[in-house]
Amino acid sequence: MLRISVIAMFMGALAAAGCGGNAAQVTGTVTCQNRPVIGTILFSPKGETEAGKGAAVNAPLNEDGSYAVQLNAIGTYTVVITPRNVRFPVPPGEVDYPCDRSPLEREVQAGHNDITIELRPRSR
Repeated sequence: MLRISVIAMFMGALAAAGCGGNAAQVTGTVTCQNRPVIGTILFSPKGETEAGKGAAVNAPLNEDGSYAVQLNAIGTYTVVITPRNVRFPVPPGEVDYPCDRSPLEREVQAGHNDITIELRPRSR
């Protein structure tokens, strides 16, 4: 009986250690004017709590605007979208990209998160 208890405690400790209590998977899509954004997405933790401290993580935005990242911390993140087709130089009276690319804030919880982003049209 003692042997079973020791094995059960050991297995429980291994399971708890492997849970990654503050780990989060984030998936979603990014669109602009209902079209997929192709480029990169960057998640930077704001670090407001001890659980929210971690490294910034970026991922490609695929042809359909989808992405997937693994984050080592939970909490509030600054999210920056960088489309690959930003125009430069910009002709007078035009914009470099049709949607607002200002940094966003998103809350990330432990486990799986679906964060889908529709960028707002840019005002001229």
